[in-house]
Amino acid sequence: MELIVATGTVPQSARDLMPSGGTPGWATDGNPALNILPTGDLACHYNMMMAEIVQVILDAGGTLDRTNWGQLSAAIKSLIAIETLRATTVESNLQSSKAAAVDLASETTRAEAAEATKVSGTYGVGSGAFAGKALIQGSGGPAFCYNNGAGDIWVPFLAALTDSTRSGIVQLGYNFNAGHLDAVDGGGVTHSFLPTAQQTISGGTLTQIGNQKWMAFYIDSISGSGAQITFPAAFSALPTVLLLPTNENGTNLAIQANPVKGSLTNTGLQVNINNGPGSASTAGCGLWVWAFGAL
Repeated sequence: MELIVATGTVPQSARDLMPSGGTPGWATDGNPALNILPTGDLACHYNMMMAEIVQVILDAGGTLDRTNWGQLSAAIKSLIAIETLRATTVESNLQSSKAAAVDLASETTRAEAAEATKVSGTYGVGSGAFAGKALIQGSGGPAFCYNNGAGDIWVPFLAALTDSTRSGIVQLGYNFNAGHLDAVDGGGVTHSFLPTAQQTISGGTLTQIGNQKWMAFYIDSISGSGAQITFPAAFSALPTVLLLPTNENGTNLAIQANPVKGSLTNTGLQVNINNGPGSASTAGCGLWVWAFGAL
């Protein structure tokens, strides 16, 4: 197949196109008796028919070959074969789906038959060795029974406490965002259980309660004005601090220990150790420090 090869041809961009106006009709050789003129040999109509034929060959993946006079036929056969393969594939998939549905129905029937053959009795259903029997509400609360081959084994379940002041727990989970355990009772109320932990620090202990911590530690000897105290573990915000001094070392005089105003930070504070108003102690004393605040 090939476009016309002759003098007087033009490239595709200059080809004649069908007029946009006029009434479409059929060709005729004309009839002089009726004053009917013969149809003209219009290039635009030839171009349209050739374009329709060429497009079929191109759609089938072909390339025009002037030595091949069977390209249109081959293109039509190729397009038909493609559609035939697609239809066959669709049919195969449908048949596979039908087979799967039959297999599912067969498996369902088998499972129902197996269920019907289980042994029924006082304890519910069960079959085979180590078969579970049932949940039983006994005097000690609910329990699950199974047989280990030698006899029945009863495993108690946790029972919810339900009375005028308590409600059973229906959901339990760890809150990773807040870092604590949440329990939801039968009334839909959430109860949070904060984590607690205790560790040894220099001179005392540190106790974590939820997202707060409490530390108590002892300083064996501290003296003078503006003595620096550093917390064994820093807080994330300013803590609350309580100071409790012993008597003055060596003299047994009463000691006053007070924080230096404005010195408290997340990591420590400064203190004045006095054995009288405005009189700093040079002998010093022992000092208990309690601090409570955010982790």
